[in-house]
Amino acid sequence: MKLTIILPETYYKFGDSLQIEKEFKLNNALMLYKQGKISLSMGSELAETDIYSFMQFCKDNLIPVIDTSATELEEELTNYKSLIK
Repeated sequence: MKLTIILPETYYKFGDSLQIEKEFKLNNALMLYKQGKISLSMGSELAETDIYSFMQFCKDNLIPVIDTSATELEEELTNYKSLIK
């Protein structure tokens, strides 16, 4: 599917059309990932980058990549301790 977006000329102060397209894809992928609508791997696919670069973009934009609560971490630690006994 192809989507055409008409942008004001002002956008072209920030780069050529290919650069703007790349940034739109990245920012959209970050937004969807932050909202929990897509996975990390889907985000990297939509942003057309590898998963490690996408993780770095998340970090740069203060978007958590590991979303584990303190309670979940405590349960994991308890489970791990029971396995090594």
